[in-house]
Amino acid sequence: MRGLYFLAVVAVLALGVLYMMDQKGITFSSFFVGERNVITIGEVQLEVEVVDSLEGRRQGLSGRKDIGEGVVGLFMVFDESGYHAIWMKDMHFSIDIVWISEEGSVVHIERGVAPDTYPRIFEPSRPARYVLETERGFVEVYGISVGDRVTIPGWITAQ
Repeated sequence: MRGLYFLAVVAVLALGVLYMMDQKGITFSSFFVGERNVITIGEVQLEVEVVDSLEGRRQGLSGRKDIGEGVVGLFMVFDESGYHAIWMKDMHFSIDIVWISEEGSVVHIERGVAPDTYPRIFEPSRPARYVLETERGFVEVYGISVGDRVTIPGWITAQ
């Protein structure tokens, strides 16, 4: 009997936390801001830091001295596809920017975008749901190109 009471209390608390997260617009995955994941572009696997909150996407890599230890990029997940723009406000290093469609293909790439391009805004030529920011030169070194297939565990699987 005590075990059932304990499980009931835990269930009620968990539901309360989920309700509060929903009321504040926090998704379960954004609860783990800075979560790391492995994505595949073409034949290249890379570990990325994932952000899917409005605040995380607005911040991007701004203010950082580098991308971060153990990851090759910042992977932004948007709520829906669109022409999601990127700028270089408060950036300290150049980056390559890769826009990825909801269906899982690279739709636009900007190479070597420098901090001094601010306030210029960079947008994809086609709607995208995901944006990958990597160090300058990544796209060239790994031969990433428009049309490459992208696999993202939890969002897009290989077809």
